[in-house]
Amino acid sequence: MIFNEFCLSAENILYQIRLSGQIHSIVEAVISEKIIDQEATKMAIEIEAKEIQSEADKIRLNNQLYKPEETWIWLESQGLTLNDLEFIARKNIIARKLAEKLFSDQIKHFFALNHPNYQSAIIYEIVFDDADLAMEIFHAIAEKKMDFAQAAREYCQDQQMRFSGGYRGNFKPQELKPEFASAIFAANPPKLLQPIVTSNSAHLIKIEEIIQPILDDVLENQILSDLFNIWLKQKLMEVDTIQIAKNL
Repeated sequence: MIFNEFCLSAENILYQIRLSGQIHSIVEAVISEKIIDQEATKMAIEIEAKEIQSEADKIRLNNQLYKPEETWIWLESQGLTLNDLEFIARKNIIARKLAEKLFSDQIKHFFALNHPNYQSAIIYEIVFDDADLAMEIFHAIAEKKMDFAQAAREYCQDQQMRFSGGYRGNFKPQELKPEFASAIFAANPPKLLQPIVTSNSAHLIKIEEIIQPILDDVLENQILSDLFNIWLKQKLMEVDTIQIAKNL
Protein backbone atom coordinates (compact mmCIF):
# COMPACT_ATOMS: atom_id res chain seq x y z
CA MET A 1 0.00 0.00 0.00
CA ILE A 2 1.38 3.41 -0.99
CA PHE A 3 1.69 5.98 1.80
CA ASN A 4 0.06 8.69 -0.37
CA GLU A 5 -3.20 6.74 -0.24
CA PHE A 6 -3.49 7.71 3.44
CA CYS A 7 -4.91 11.08 4.41
CA LEU A 8 -3.23 12.17 7.64
CA SER A 9 -4.38 15.32 9.36
CA ALA A 10 -2.94 17.15 12.36
CA GLU A 11 -6.05 15.98 14.24
CA ASN A 12 -5.24 12.32 13.44
CA ILE A 13 -1.71 12.70 14.75
CA LEU A 14 -2.78 14.64 17.86
CA TYR A 15 -5.39 11.97 18.65
CA GLN A 16 -2.78 9.21 18.37
CA ILE A 17 -0.44 11.16 20.67
CA ARG A 18 -3.28 11.48 23.17
CA LEU A 19 -4.02 7.75 23.00
CA SER A 20 -0.34 6.95 23.55
CA GLY A 21 -0.35 8.85 26.84
CA GLN A 22 2.33 11.28 25.66
CA ILE A 23 0.23 14.42 25.31
CA HIS A 24 1.06 15.79 28.77
CA SER A 25 4.82 15.35 28.37
CA ILE A 26 4.69 17.03 24.95
CA VAL A 27 2.68 19.95 26.34
CA GLU A 28 5.22 20.30 29.15
CA ALA A 29 8.07 20.32 26.62
CA VAL A 30 6.41 23.07 24.58
CA ILE A 31 5.65 25.19 27.64
CA SER A 32 9.19 24.65 28.96
CA GLU A 33 10.53 26.04 25.71
CA LYS A 34 8.27 29.09 26.04
CA ILE A 35 9.42 29.67 29.64
CA ILE A 36 13.08 29.44 28.62
CA ASP A 37 12.58 31.82 25.70
CA GLN A 38 10.79 34.37 27.90
CA GLU A 39 13.48 34.28 30.59
CA ALA A 40 16.26 34.47 27.99
CA THR A 41 14.61 37.54 26.44
CA LYS A 42 14.36 39.19 29.86
CA MET A 43 18.06 38.60 30.42
CA ALA A 44 18.97 39.78 26.91
CA ILE A 45 20.75 36.54 26.02
CA GLU A 46 22.27 36.71 22.56
CA ILE A 47 23.67 34.03 20.27
CA GLU A 48 26.26 34.38 17.54
CA ALA A 49 26.17 32.45 14.25
CA LYS A 50 29.44 30.68 15.05
CA GLU A 51 27.91 29.36 18.29
CA ILE A 52 25.02 27.81 16.36
CA GLN A 53 27.44 26.17 13.92
CA SER A 54 29.53 24.78 16.79
CA GLU A 55 26.46 23.40 18.56
CA ALA A 56 25.13 21.86 15.33
CA ASP A 57 28.49 20.16 14.86
CA LYS A 58 28.20 18.71 18.38
CA ILE A 59 24.74 17.36 17.57
CA ARG A 60 26.10 15.76 14.40
CA LEU A 61 29.01 14.15 16.27
CA ASN A 62 26.71 12.90 19.05
CA ASN A 63 24.71 11.13 16.36
CA GLN A 64 27.88 9.82 14.64
CA LEU A 65 27.26 11.91 11.54
CA TYR A 66 30.73 12.57 10.18
CA LYS A 67 29.96 13.37 6.54
CA PRO A 68 27.52 15.90 5.03
CA GLU A 69 25.61 13.16 3.21
CA GLU A 70 25.19 11.24 6.49
CA THR A 71 23.69 14.36 8.05
CA TRP A 72 21.22 14.81 5.19
CA ILE A 73 20.12 11.16 5.39
CA TRP A 74 19.68 11.42 9.16
CA LEU A 75 17.68 14.65 8.92
CA GLU A 76 15.39 13.11 6.32
CA SER A 77 14.90 9.98 8.42
CA GLN A 78 13.87 12.17 11.38
CA GLY A 79 11.56 14.33 9.27
CA LEU A 80 13.82 17.34 9.90
CA THR A 81 15.38 20.05 7.78
CA LEU A 82 18.66 21.92 8.13
CA ASN A 83 16.68 24.82 9.60
CA ASP A 84 15.29 22.44 12.22
CA LEU A 85 18.83 21.38 13.13
CA GLU A 86 19.83 25.01 13.57
CA PHE A 87 16.70 25.60 15.67
CA ILE A 88 17.63 22.69 17.96
CA ALA A 89 21.17 24.04 18.24
CA ARG A 90 19.87 27.51 19.09
CA LYS A 91 17.50 26.06 21.69
CA ASN A 92 20.35 24.14 23.36
CA ILE A 93 22.54 27.24 23.50
CA ILE A 94 19.80 29.44 24.95
CA ALA A 95 19.04 26.90 27.69
CA ARG A 96 22.74 26.54 28.56
CA LYS A 97 23.38 30.29 28.66
CA LEU A 98 20.26 30.88 30.74
CA ALA A 99 21.32 28.18 33.20
CA GLU A 100 24.74 29.79 33.52
CA LYS A 101 23.26 33.23 34.17
CA LEU A 102 20.82 31.91 36.75
CA PHE A 103 22.93 29.40 38.63
CA SER A 104 26.66 29.50 37.88
CA ASP A 105 27.34 31.23 41.20
CA GLN A 106 25.33 28.61 43.14
CA ILE A 107 27.18 25.47 42.02
CA LYS A 108 29.70 25.21 44.86
CA HIS A 109 27.09 25.83 47.56
CA PHE A 110 24.69 23.31 46.02
CA PHE A 111 27.48 20.74 45.80
CA ALA A 112 28.37 21.24 49.47
CA LEU A 113 24.74 20.71 50.51
CA ASN A 114 24.08 17.75 48.20
CA HIS A 115 27.49 16.06 48.19
CA PRO A 116 26.09 12.57 49.05
CA ASN A 117 23.84 12.60 45.97
CA TYR A 118 26.90 12.74 43.73
CA GLN A 119 28.66 9.78 45.30
CA SER A 120 28.57 6.56 43.33
CA ALA A 121 29.04 2.94 44.26
CA ILE A 122 30.55 0.13 42.22
CA ILE A 123 28.51 -2.94 43.06
CA TYR A 124 28.24 -6.63 42.24
CA GLU A 125 24.97 -8.47 42.70
CA ILE A 126 23.41 -11.91 42.66
CA VAL A 127 19.61 -12.12 42.68
CA PHE A 128 18.04 -15.19 44.26
CA ASP A 129 14.45 -16.41 44.19
CA ASP A 130 15.07 -18.16 47.52
CA ALA A 131 16.00 -15.98 50.53
CA ASP A 132 17.31 -18.98 52.47
CA LEU A 133 19.68 -19.88 49.64
CA ALA A 134 20.84 -16.26 49.46
CA MET A 135 21.69 -16.34 53.17
CA GLU A 136 23.46 -19.66 52.77
CA ILE A 137 25.65 -18.26 49.98
CA PHE A 138 26.28 -15.10 52.01
CA HIS A 139 27.72 -17.17 54.86
CA ALA A 140 29.74 -19.31 52.46
CA ILE A 141 31.36 -16.20 50.96
CA ALA A 142 31.84 -14.53 54.37
CA GLU A 143 33.55 -17.69 55.67
CA LYS A 144 35.69 -17.84 52.50
CA LYS A 145 34.32 -21.20 51.45
CA MET A 146 33.67 -19.65 48.04
CA ASP A 147 34.24 -16.24 46.48
CA PHE A 148 31.63 -13.89 45.07
CA ALA A 149 32.68 -14.39 41.45
CA GLN A 150 32.33 -18.15 41.82
CA ALA A 151 28.86 -17.72 43.31
CA ALA A 152 27.91 -15.34 40.51
CA ARG A 153 28.98 -17.83 37.84
CA GLU A 154 26.76 -20.43 39.48
CA TYR A 155 23.70 -18.41 40.49
CA CYS A 156 23.41 -15.27 38.32
CA GLN A 157 20.49 -15.62 35.92
CA ASP A 158 21.76 -12.85 33.64
CA GLN A 159 24.38 -14.28 31.29
CA GLN A 160 26.47 -11.11 31.07
CA MET A 161 26.55 -10.70 34.85
CA ARG A 162 27.44 -14.36 35.20
CA PHE A 163 30.48 -13.91 32.97
CA SER A 164 31.50 -10.65 34.72
CA GLY A 165 31.38 -12.13 38.22
CA GLY A 166 28.10 -10.42 39.07
CA TYR A 167 29.19 -6.90 38.09
CA ARG A 168 26.10 -4.67 38.18
CA GLY A 169 27.59 -1.23 37.56
CA ASN A 170 28.38 2.16 39.02
CA PHE A 171 25.33 3.82 40.60
CA LYS A 172 24.43 7.07 42.31
CA PRO A 173 22.01 6.90 45.30
CA GLN A 174 19.06 8.23 43.29
CA GLU A 175 19.55 5.51 40.68
CA LEU A 176 18.81 2.79 43.25
CA LYS A 177 15.72 1.87 45.24
CA PRO A 178 15.80 3.59 48.65
CA GLU A 179 16.28 0.36 50.62
CA PHE A 180 19.28 -0.54 48.47
CA ALA A 181 20.79 2.95 48.46
CA SER A 182 20.61 3.33 52.23
CA ALA A 183 22.35 0.00 52.85
CA ILE A 184 24.99 0.45 50.15
CA PHE A 185 26.03 4.01 50.96
CA ALA A 186 26.13 3.36 54.71
CA ALA A 187 28.69 0.60 54.19
CA ASN A 188 32.47 0.79 54.41
CA PRO A 189 33.74 -1.00 51.28
CA PRO A 190 34.88 -3.44 50.26
CA LYS A 191 31.83 -4.96 51.88
CA LEU A 192 29.49 -7.91 51.38
CA LEU A 193 25.99 -7.01 52.56
CA GLN A 194 23.60 -9.46 54.09
CA PRO A 195 20.88 -10.33 51.55
CA ILE A 196 18.31 -7.57 51.02
CA VAL A 197 14.96 -9.33 50.75
CA THR A 198 12.15 -7.85 48.67
CA SER A 199 8.66 -9.18 47.99
CA ASN A 200 9.82 -11.71 45.39
CA SER A 201 13.61 -11.92 45.53
CA ALA A 202 16.73 -11.69 47.68
CA HIS A 203 19.68 -9.58 46.60
CA LEU A 204 23.22 -10.45 47.61
CA ILE A 205 25.34 -7.35 47.03
CA LYS A 206 29.07 -6.80 47.18
CA ILE A 207 30.25 -3.19 47.29
CA GLU A 208 33.66 -2.80 45.72
CA GLU A 209 34.09 0.95 46.11
CA ILE A 210 32.24 4.15 46.95
CA ILE A 211 33.59 6.92 44.75
CA GLN A 212 33.65 10.38 46.31
CA PRO A 213 32.74 13.17 43.89
CA ILE A 214 35.23 15.80 42.78
CA LEU A 215 33.88 19.14 41.63
CA ASP A 216 35.48 19.14 38.18
CA ASP A 217 34.11 20.60 34.95
CA VAL A 218 31.95 17.55 34.24
CA LEU A 219 30.30 17.61 37.66
CA GLU A 220 29.88 21.39 37.53
CA ASN A 221 27.95 20.98 34.27
CA GLN A 222 25.86 18.23 35.83
CA ILE A 223 25.00 20.37 38.85
CA LEU A 224 24.21 23.32 36.59
CA SER A 225 21.83 21.08 34.66
CA ASP A 226 20.27 19.79 37.90
CA LEU A 227 19.71 23.32 39.22
CA PHE A 228 18.20 24.39 35.91
CA ASN A 229 15.85 21.40 35.80
CA ILE A 230 14.70 22.05 39.38
CA TRP A 231 13.99 25.67 38.46
CA LEU A 232 12.14 24.67 35.29
CA LYS A 233 9.95 22.16 37.16
CA GLN A 234 9.03 24.87 39.65
CA LYS A 235 8.09 27.18 36.79
CA LEU A 236 5.97 24.43 35.21
CA MET A 237 4.10 23.97 38.47
CA GLU A 238 2.83 27.53 38.05
CA VAL A 239 1.14 26.51 34.80
CA ASP A 240 -1.94 24.26 34.53
CA THR A 241 -0.42 21.94 31.95
CA ILE A 242 -3.11 19.30 32.50
CA GLN A 243 -5.89 21.73 31.57
CA ILE A 244 -3.92 22.92 28.54
CA ALA A 245 -3.54 19.31 27.38
CA LYS A 246 -7.28 18.72 27.84
CA ASN A 247 -8.10 21.75 25.71
CA LEU A 248 -6.08 20.56 22.72
